[in-house]
Amino acid sequence: MDPHRKLLTVKDLSSQLQLFIGQELKGAVTFVNDARNFAVQPTCNEANLELIGEICSALPDVRPDLDSVKVGTLWGALYSEDGLWYRGLIQEISADTNQATVYFIDYGNSDVVSLHDGLRWLPLELTKFPPQLLECQWLKAGMYGEQEATDQIDALIDLPEITIEVVETKVLARDMNDKIGGKMGTVVVNIAELKQLNQGKVFDGPTLPTVPEVGKQCLNLNQT
Repeated sequence: MDPHRKLLTVKDLSSQLQLFIGQELKGAVTFVNDARNFAVQPTCNEANLELIGEICSALPDVRPDLDSVKVGTLWGALYSEDGLWYRGLIQEISADTNQATVYFIDYGNSDVVSLHDGLRWLPLELTKFPPQLLECQWLKAGMYGEQEATDQIDALIDLPEITIEVVETKVLARDMNDKIGGKMGTVVVNIAELKQLNQGKVFDGPTLPTVPEVGKQCLNLNQT
């Protein structure tokens, strides 16, 4: 391990955006697994995202030794689709293939990267930025059939901007200092632009934390 560098985890990041019930936020949907697992970048984070992008684009080519790469640590990670570097959380390591699965904490998607040339050390200045997304589930997501699920996903993807109203959070504000990086956890939301979708066919069962499918795909920031 490089003695001049620090292994980072989500706990090292600044506190996440504090939310309250009834708050409305505008943002962009950056990843959709389904209507109960999607990621939103709040519009208020645009300046931070630009700064993070600038820093990541200039990461020095300092690669970690394999002993430093552990599940739950943060690195600069190479995204295969655009060849750019982003902040990535190690979720899984395959010693057989010398690859790691990383979760991009500012966007909500994942990728598989090479341990040899797909990771770089992150500068400590990036710790002042919390994850630039909210991991959401839609309160009125229908749970009825394949076509309804497809309609919900298409509706989310097609929105250039989304207005969400916070209905429920997994972590209460008073507990934030005890949680990972001050992270709020998954946010249950209403979506203003989709009020008419699934009218009369809404999920009226329990919300977080009792819904088992929440967290299976894109909700991974608590895995440290």
